[in-house]
Amino acid sequence: MSVQEYVHELASALRANAVLEKLLFDVGEIDSAGAVMLAEALEVNTTLVELDLGRNSIGTAGALALAGALRVNRTLQKLKLSANAIELVGIVALADALKANTTLTTLHFMSGALGCEEMTALAAMLKVNTGLIKLCLVGNTVDDAGANALADALVVNRTLTSLKLISKHIGTEGGVALFHALKTNTTLSELRLQSSSIDTAGAVALAGVLEGPTALTQLCLASGSFGTEGIEKIADALALNTSLTRLDLSIGNIGTVEAVALAGALRANTTLLSLDLSFNAIDDAAAAMLADALKTNTTLSALDLLDNPITTEGAAAFVEALRENMALTRLDLGTLFGEADDISEEIRAALTTLLKDPARAAA
Repeated sequence: MSVQEYVHELASALRANAVLEKLLFDVGEIDSAGAVMLAEALEVNTTLVELDLGRNSIGTAGALALAGALRVNRTLQKLKLSANAIELVGIVALADALKANTTLTTLHFMSGALGCEEMTALAAMLKVNTGLIKLCLVGNTVDDAGANALADALVVNRTLTSLKLISKHIGTEGGVALFHALKTNTTLSELRLQSSSIDTAGAVALAGVLEGPTALTQLCLASGSFGTEGIEKIADALALNTSLTRLDLSIGNIGTVEAVALAGALRANTTLLSLDLSFNAIDDAAAAMLADALKTNTTLSALDLLDNPITTEGAAAFVEALRENMALTRLDLGTLFGEADDISEEIRAALTTLLKDPARAAA
């Protein structure tokens, strides 16, 4: 049976199906004709809640058909359309359909080419949509203009809780706009803004958000370009922040100077649970500073230092700290390809014993 024949049979079944809730066609061979058949089935189906058509070839025609389905379907909650070569007219149609749709909660447009016009359409949708909770735009070409459009939408949107962006094309202008929007937005709790080109000025704007009341609880800034001063500004704000529980600063060229600032933040912060500093330049001296901060911090439970130049000396500082700190339950000092060769077996064993202490888990 060919793919098209299979999709035809499946679409026919979906029209009468009263059981199936998830349909995953990730990395398939569904073309626009197949997407049209599935869309027609969605118009009458009342049970499917998740549809993944990622990395297929539904194209613009398929997107137009799905947009039509979204105007009448009232059960689908998750839709993934990553890497499907959907052009502007298809994105606009989907965005327009979602202006009135109140049941779809998750939308993925990963690995596409979302330019200014596409982002303007999605932003216009976000200004009036009241159902979407999670929007993933990872791996697109979103630039400052697109980020500005999103920022305008976030000022008025009151339902979106998670926004994921990975784009090197977002610079300081776009970053500042997004951060300023978060001063008004009261619902976005997760922001992943990875691989951006936001510099120190953007970090200053972010610090202004973190210092005040904010809904953000999870913030990923991996592969950032904030510079030493930018990280110091973020650290100063983290010392005052009372909402963040997870912060990712991996792959950020963080060394001794930046570690001093982050250690100071950990001494004062009482809400952060997870800090990712993997793939940085944290050496033994910087590790010792972070370890010393753990002697007074009683809330951080996970610290990721994967692939940093930490040897036995730096690891020993954590052994000493963990004898006083009972909050940390996960500490990663390994390397990408296995355990760190520069940490002695004795120190490694001591860390394992301390982290597995039942009293620690119960603390």
